[in-house]
Amino acid sequence: RLAYAFTPSMYVQSLFQHSNETHTLTANIRFGWLGPAGTGLFVVYNEGRETGANERPLDRAFLVKFTRQFGR
Repeated sequence: RLAYAFTPSMYVQSLFQHSNETHTLTANIRFGWLGPAGTGLFVVYNEGRETGANERPLDRAFLVKFTRQFGR
């Protein structure tokens, strides 16, 4: 697990896990740019892959979420 904050409202986090039992590797990388009251921009990349003799990708996702509060 790694985390770095550029400013109090902008950060990047990552998590990598390897399982010897199932021979899989998963990675999650997140970027957040926070606004007031939990709003902001969030970018997430997830990947899972099989390791060992049958190395191949299992799943992959790239997500972008922007939240904004309207009104009061």
